[in-house]
Amino acid sequence: MIDYKAAEGVTKWPLVAYLITAMFCFGCSATCHLCYVKDPRISKIVSNLDYWGIAILFLGTSYPYISFKYACGPFIVWRYIFVSIITVLTFFCMYITVQRDYLSPEKRATIFFLFGLSCLIPILLLQYWQDEKNAMDPRIGDFKWPGLIYLMGVLVYICRYPERLSKTGRFDYLGQSHQIFHVLVVIAIVLN
Repeated sequence: MIDYKAAEGVTKWPLVAYLITAMFCFGCSATCHLCYVKDPRISKIVSNLDYWGIAILFLGTSYPYISFKYACGPFIVWRYIFVSIITVLTFFCMYITVQRDYLSPEKRATIFFLFGLSCLIPILLLQYWQDEKNAMDPRIGDFKWPGLIYLMGVLVYICRYPERLSKTGRFDYLGQSHQIFHVLVVIAIVLN
């Protein structure tokens, strides 16, 4: 019999990590939107910073769920495996988004969509295992609305809705897909 008691303690670090990554994402986004029009070279740098903020936010969103739900018995091993995999995927996503082949917003959004789906694997596996003794109830319903709102934001961003409906540029300053995307991300973060 293996004693898991030493590893079963979960502190506040996953929640602090989530808050820090959310603030980092907002800071990167604010920096991007403030400096985007200054110079083409600066525009590229702050655009990459904005995408990196999104990747870091995915990482921070995953930490609390994995750390608290996989906190007992043999599931602790899966906690470390999933946290490690999602951390590596975050850095891979950050690396991919600065590559020349993935400079279009649609390709980047597709990468983030796939990355978001990979973050669902720990949730689905916990649902599949259903171990009442060592694992907490997955309570997928708690994460349904933030996940759907993130997904809606990605779809609005990829489809370029509503500006694709207007040829006059009436959504250039207010109501464009990028702004709607940011509002949906803020709502999802608050609900999470």
